Amino acid sequence: MAFLILIRHAATIENDLGIYMGQRDSQCKTEALLQANSMALEIATLRISQLFSSPLNRCLDTAAAILPTLRPIIDCNLAERNLGRCAGLSIGQIGLQYPEMILSTGELDIRKTPPEGESLHVFASRICHFIRMICEAPKNEYIAVVTHTWVISMLRYLVQGCSF
Repeated sequence: MAFLILIRHAATIENDLGIYMGQRDSQCKTEALLQANSMALEIATLRISQLFSSPLNRCLDTAAAILPTLRPIIDCNLAERNLGRCAGLSIGQIGLQYPEMILSTGELDIRKTPPEGESLHVFASRICHFIRMICEAPKNEYIAVVTHTWVISMLRYLVQGCSF
């Protein structure tokens, strides 16, 4: 299998406000993109052959900042989990509107399917599809993937058995 370099998109204002965006689009903060741009020098020595990205602008903008010479291959399987009606809400708002989505610790219960959202099973299946495609890449090839927190967590869970 190729070497995967997993990159989370640059921070957004919604991240700072604690808003769960899911597949809703948002823009990266300017200073976060400058930070991402400085990362370009660090990974330039890896000779990355392919760049995959979620179709959401926050990932595409991050990909352009980090690897400006590579055109990203947009893969819908790398989009963040569809949070349905919970998208665009803070954890407090989700708790008020959809209390069944919140654990006793006050965190979002990722095992539950958000109203009109994507089940964990469907989300994992999407990520598995991407993994199967990447497994066909030549060995010792470096591939960068710009995506979202939950997608990275699911990739790690499925490939390495790490906790989600």
